[in-house]
Amino acid sequence: LHEKYPHFTFTPVLSAPEGQTGRATGLVAEVAAAGAETFAGHIAYLAGPPAMVEQAAAFLLAKGLAPADLLADAFYGDAEMKARLAASS
Repeated sequence: LHEKYPHFTFTPVLSAPEGQTGRATGLVAEVAAAGAETFAGHIAYLAGPPAMVEQAAAFLLAKGLAPADLLADAFYGDAEMKARLAASS
């Protein structure tokens, strides 16, 4: 992807790694904060647990990311999905 899109970056972040890792660790928004002062003009794609997606989205929007440039998929576990479906019935 980097050859086709030279400005593209992908940074996997592990919130609770088991053992040593060469990857970024902590909260996604904290890792992003270390890399940029503003997110104006960027495009963000978030995928993961709902709490992580919501927290990172709020952070990026507060740092200048345009709402139209935020794409997100929250992955609900089986229990979460059943609770959400029951609440909407």
